Amino acid sequence: MVPSPGARWRRGVRTGVLPALVALLASNVVSSSPLLGETLRLRAGSTALRDGPKSSRTQSMPRVLVINLDKDAARWATTSRELVAQRVPRVERVSGVYGKALTPAELRQNVTALGRIFATPGMIGCFLSHRRCWQRTMELPNGGSALVLEDDVQLASDFVPRLREALGELEAATGGDWDVLLVGALGCVHPAGHYGLNRINAFFAGGGRRPKWVSPHVAVPRRPFGTHAYVVSRRGAEKLHAKLTKASYHIDGVAWGIQDLDLYIVHPMLAHQAFTAPSTIGGVVQGIETRIPRVVVDEYTGVTLNWAFNEPVIRVWRWTWTIGRCLGAIVVGFLASAVTKNRVLLATHSSLTFSAFVLMRVMNRGRT
Repeated sequence: MVPSPGARWRRGVRTGVLPALVALLASNVVSSSPLLGETLRLRAGSTALRDGPKSSRTQSMPRVLVINLDKDAARWATTSRELVAQRVPRVERVSGVYGKALTPAELRQNVTALGRIFATPGMIGCFLSHRRCWQRTMELPNGGSALVLEDDVQLASDFVPRLREALGELEAATGGDWDVLLVGALGCVHPAGHYGLNRINAFFAGGGRRPKWVSPHVAVPRRPFGTHAYVVSRRGAEKLHAKLTKASYHIDGVAWGIQDLDLYIVHPMLAHQAFTAPSTIGGVVQGIETRIPRVVVDEYTGVTLNWAFNEPVIRVWRWTWTIGRCLGAIVVGFLASAVTKNRVLLATHSSLTFSAFVLMRVMNRGRT
């Protein structure tokens, strides 16, 4: 019996489209086995990092640069209180760039062509604010490093001694040849490879690494996101400042995707983002995203469902497409194609989805 067109279409989806999608996702997920073998050592060492005697390799605290918009005085007050309570020394406030206040001439000078079209003002301002921190790091005497914090960061207990210990481990393991140490992060950073839905962001962004341990509490992360807390060396600041001359997209996706950036992460992480604070990079303040419950979807990083779905992906004209809206549009489009068995709709929707994927990959390269 000759199968009907509808049966052939469904069989094509099962045997062609779905396996291809699974293969693409699998190809982007590097095996986490280098980390799995060290999980017990991490757990055993975590207590030592908190409570044990300090190593002779403990490093001094770097200069602390806190990004804060001039209009967000309340955030600065909250962050300042926490830094004082944690006895964090050498704190310096860095005035953040307010993307909405940039003139057309400033946008042309500091933002890529695609960034001016598709990035939200908040993305642009965040990107340029971190460039200010890299510039400030390059100006520090004696080639010092800097701890860059955003004003929605929450620090772990005993933050200062634990960070100094981690920096000591990193210096000993690398001989000082490192660029960035993530103190807190999002994305595919779980020490045992429990990445979950974070694989989706990693797949769309690209720029993954093969994870490995370099010391008991420092590792190379798979595919991190987040710029709420990181230490950047003088060499790292120079490299980032030279490579990322213009804002193009989300700073974390672009910067942490640079393959020749010697990037590491502390485990367990010493800082987390405050997901209850309103987003300053362009999340929507009205819409279905604001009704999503604050359910934690990643225990390790603390990411909540409503925060993740409210993160902006691209801006089309004056409409911001969040992660939630993009995922919803993708699912609805393919479901409509399946229900109606409309090949034209399927082809059109697939083309739009693929075009959006390519656009995000290009913008994450930070060059156009």
